[in-house]
Amino acid sequence: AAFEAVTSQQAADQLREDISNASLWALKLPAARQAVEQDLICVKLTQAVYELQMNSWFTDDFGSPVIITQYPNAYGYVTLPSCPLVNIVSVKYDDTLGVEQTLSTSAYTVDTASLPGRLRWTGNVTLPGLAVKENAVRIRYTAGYGAVGAGDGGQSAVPYPLKEAVLMRLADLYENRQNGMEGRFEQNPTYWNLVSPWRIPC
Repeated sequence: AAFEAVTSQQAADQLREDISNASLWALKLPAARQAVEQDLICVKLTQAVYELQMNSWFTDDFGSPVIITQYPNAYGYVTLPSCPLVNIVSVKYDDTLGVEQTLSTSAYTVDTASLPGRLRWTGNVTLPGLAVKENAVRIRYTAGYGAVGAGDGGQSAVPYPLKEAVLMRLADLYENRQNGMEGRFEQNPTYWNLVSPWRIPC
């Protein structure tokens, strides 16, 4: 991630700690964010680049070129498991000779409205044949809240309830760092009231 869901100042205020303790924030802030993301399932709080690797263009194995209109209902799109989807960086594949190629952007459209987001195949497109190997298709995409390079570091785009959830996780990690008592959030209604409306299954 290029930034954290909450600022060091917000973390310092939550813990009543010295903001100059950079080593504390470097360890605890990512851990707190990742704990919340685990509970959110597919949702990423901060923007980053991910890669979905597949053995074929679809869930079934096709060794020859595929015409999308032959499979309009079952294979109209590929779900990208981290969200919210921002954009698709590239779609690369190994052709039948094992040479890496980049799929033309005219072969697909980007559906950022769905959660999780989707790569939707363009009608009447013919997808090229693939090498018979693991991970012959690799879709790189950007997902998560916030924007790298935003004036505030991107935190303003993170939903407020999820920021509060990160701060709660942060306080728990900080207060119980010696006694191994972390993990009380399974039965914490306040925490789940913040997190549950934002959970997206993959």
